[in-house]
Order: sequence, then C-alpha cells, then structure tokens
Amino acid sequence: MKNHLVLIISALVLASGCSTLQTTVVQTSCDSWRLVANVRSFDLLPLALQKEVTKLKTLAESRNTHNATSRDGYLGEAVSRTLGPQLRKEVRAKASVDLNLEVFYRDPLTSRIVEDLGLLHIMGDLGTKVLPDDPRKWIAETVWPEKENFISPTVSGGARRIWLFGEEWKGDCAMNVYGIVP
Repeated sequence: MKNHLVLIISALVLASGCSTLQTTVVQTSCDSWRLVANVRSFDLLPLALQKEVTKLKTLAESRNTHNATSRDGYLGEAVSRTLGPQLRKEVRAKASVDLNLEVFYRDPLTSRIVEDLGLLHIMGDLGTKVLPDDPRKWIAETVWPEKENFISPTVSGGARRIWLFGEEWKGDCAMNVYGIVP
C-alpha cells in the first residue's frame, strides 16, 4: 500500500541581506525514499564530458563552504546536479570501486548534522540506501572517502561532500549523486 504524503518544503531564501523562509507544498506517494550513488571514471568519459567535469570541479573549488557549514557553498552547478541525467543516460563505461559513503541529514536552516544515517555501500559503480523518512525536510549529505582520490566531489570542510537539498527531490522518490574517479 502506498503512503500518500503532502509535505511542506521549506527553502531558505537570502534576499537583501535578510533570511526568509519560503515554503512550497508538494504532494507525492513513495513506498520508500532512496539515495543512489554512482561512480564514473573520468578517463572513460567522452572528451566533451571531461571538459564539463573539469569546469564544474573548478567552479566547486572556487566556492566557500565555510568549513562545510554554509549551504551557499553547495548551491549552483555541480557534477551531480548538472551532469547527473547525462551521465546516467549516455555513459555506459563505468568505474569499478568497492567503498562506503557516510550519509547524514543536516538541518536546512543551521546546516548542523541532525542524524547519522550510516553507510551507503558502492560495489562496482552503484550503491543504494533506503532513507528512514522523507528527506525533503533535510539536507541529505554524502561524505566520500579520500582513498579513491576523487576528482569530484571536491573537498570542503576536510572531506569530499555532496549536499542534496530538500527542494531538489521535488516529487521524486529517489535521487542520484555522482562521484568521478580518475
């Protein structure tokens, strides 16, 4: 039986130097919420995608995340957010890894970690984690291990992180994040 949810999504909007909370009602039905992690090899990407990954990496490195406390540093174009659909549809050659990502919920207003969701295991090029509740009320963070020498995500606050904001889920029951290895 499907759960029918009506959820109020909150987004922090910075305008004229003051913070306001903007809300939108989104209705969706999900039996479960899933976070899907994908890994692609930079060397196996078509040249045009390699150039785009390099551009987005440089852009991400130029942002100030204030030691992984500022949502502004994670907004905008990024490999997962910008290239994710294209990587999913067009790239058949994938990386092969065996690693764990740490997964956390962060408060969307304070950016503080509110819940440790454990590990998301990636075997080959793909891993999935079922989340305990509707992630749209949080920032879902993945922390990628250093041992793989990732090109993306870039380092912020001493670790490689991707933040997924609640409003990015819209009505989707699953969201994808991407790591790029050499």
